[in-house]
Amino acid sequence: MHLTPVIGVLRGLPSSKHYIGYSDIEVWSELAKRGYFIHIFLQGRGNIRKRSGKLFIWEIGFPGIPILSACIYCLVSLLKLIKIKPDILVVYHYSFPTGAIYKFLKSSTLIALDIRSIPVGPRIWIHKALLKRALCSRFIDVISVIRREMLMQIIREYNVRPQVPIIAWTSGFNPKYFNEKIQGTHIRSKYGLGKQFIIIYHGSITRERGLETLINAFKILSDEGIKNVGLWILGDGKDKDMLKHLALQLGLQESIQFFDSVPYSKVAQFIAAADAGISPLPANPWWLYQFPLKIIECLAVGKPVIATDIMCHRLIGGGIIFAHGDTAQALSEAIKKFISLNKTELEELKKEALKAAEKYTWEKQALLIDKFLKNLLLSKHQSDHAKHKKT
Repeated sequence: MHLTPVIGVLRGLPSSKHYIGYSDIEVWSELAKRGYFIHIFLQGRGNIRKRSGKLFIWEIGFPGIPILSACIYCLVSLLKLIKIKPDILVVYHYSFPTGAIYKFLKSSTLIALDIRSIPVGPRIWIHKALLKRALCSRFIDVISVIRREMLMQIIREYNVRPQVPIIAWTSGFNPKYFNEKIQGTHIRSKYGLGKQFIIIYHGSITRERGLETLINAFKILSDEGIKNVGLWILGDGKDKDMLKHLALQLGLQESIQFFDSVPYSKVAQFIAAADAGISPLPANPWWLYQFPLKIIECLAVGKPVIATDIMCHRLIGGGIIFAHGDTAQALSEAIKKFISLNKTELEELKKEALKAAEKYTWEKQALLIDKFLKNLLLSKHQSDHAKHKKT
């Protein structure tokens, strides 16, 4: 084992889908600050290395040629791993084959399977097969998962029984960008359009996330004569144009505004400009035990959140007003409940929001992982030492 532990992370997906600061990749930055050497391997442009202290980000491959890029990524990352000799190699179900090859070549490296979500979407059968194979593989030494409840769901659905150590760590927020001191008055004055209440959704814009239902909820409010509340939808996604058209078709152009994605450092200003966040995720198995980071980002700015009453939202804690159902009617009732709150009730919700968000910083997730990894590496070192003495 190195005096300073070295961790390799085989992200496997294109770097454009995992921009630094937008996903769980930020936890590796925190671990680098705590002394680990971290090498993150992404598919990207040619063979590029970026360094920040002890954090190295490699972009390998050729964009626009998916199969060739993936093959080059696999080969070049294997060669680089052989050179850096990581103590721990983190893989995901889609990068597991590359990790398994490396484990075959270098059996002393610990392989950690990280599960951030349950496979959904196109070619789901391939992803399910890869995940099941990884969960049952003798090459996997440890499993990390975003929630233990998600792992239990996977165990039931995939009929597997992992026999390795398990750690659960969530995504997190960066308090440098998300905190109660963030100001958004300039955005509110520019885009508020005279609305008394503004509710914001930020993130991926897809029908699967309940946004069509949310727009229909605002149609119900409009039909009931409630005109003092507006909805901001911030982000990009495959259904953005369709949802824009729906809002226009329903005559909600004065109530619903769509915004393009903004830099990560600016998202909190939009949240601060609003009165509450909203998460309309439906009661779908995809979302039940996911980690709703966008809710946490709102809570960290001191904004309450209106959310569907599903387990991933319930597990967060305070600062949330629940819609009892995932229908347009249920969401509209929850919005009406929020706008009817008095000043004292709103202040109490703000306190609950900030308290609930406290435990979800990237730094706290890194502390959790750091402790787990040190115990894991110590146990491995003791086991290797005992084997050496026997021989």
